[in-house]
Amino acid sequence: YFFPNKLLSKTAISRASVSLTGRNLLYLMNKMENISPESHVSSSNVQGLENSGYPEARTFGLNFNLTF
Repeated sequence: YFFPNKLLSKTAISRASVSLTGRNLLYLMNKMENISPESHVSSSNVQGLENSGYPEARTFGLNFNLTF
């Protein structure tokens, strides 16, 4: 979200924005265990199968961008 210049006119900030980010928030359909599109077990063509690996982390982020 970019804050309007009218809101920032009486401050030292010329531009301001905020954004939310997220990764691996949910699986829409996960009917099989140990299957992930982001993992692999070898350099051959077996992408998506996990074997003794950690699951992907669910991450959240909040970004602020200020320009003076």
